[in-house]
Amino acid sequence: MNTSVILDVPGETKIEVLSNIVKTAEQKGLITSNEKILAKLLKTIENKSDIALNGLAFPSVYFNGQMLPSSAFILSRTKNPIDFNSQDGKPVQLIALTLIKNSSTIELLKAMLSVTRLLKNVDFLKTFRYTKDSNEILLLLNEALTWKH
Repeated sequence: MNTSVILDVPGETKIEVLSNIVKTAEQKGLITSNEKILAKLLKTIENKSDIALNGLAFPSVYFNGQMLPSSAFILSRTKNPIDFNSQDGKPVQLIALTLIKNSSTIELLKAMLSVTRLLKNVDFLKTFRYTKDSNEILLLLNEALTWKH
């Protein structure tokens, strides 16, 4: 699974922020069609409040075809908190976006479990909220993805 960290994503709305994340993912070679992926992402999360809680959003989208060279996990921090229609009504500033190919295996599920555990780690979240260094976050993220279960 490809992983990426994007810090200080601009945008005032959920759509603007997700659009900027997807555009950056295409620039990094994680996806091949940002417009199609954004459309499916927005349709998938439309009116869902169960993907955001406590300032964190966890959208995930399944794809088939050639839009994804492989599954990807993109951890992003927005420049400003945004309304994400969360269960608790809190604005979101951290977005853990998972783009999954239909042909994914159990390894992807293990990786997602590792990331979920990492995002529950108070020290990691503090580092992620305030660091200016995306490489530091990527290193911690890669460690989480290589944990043995």
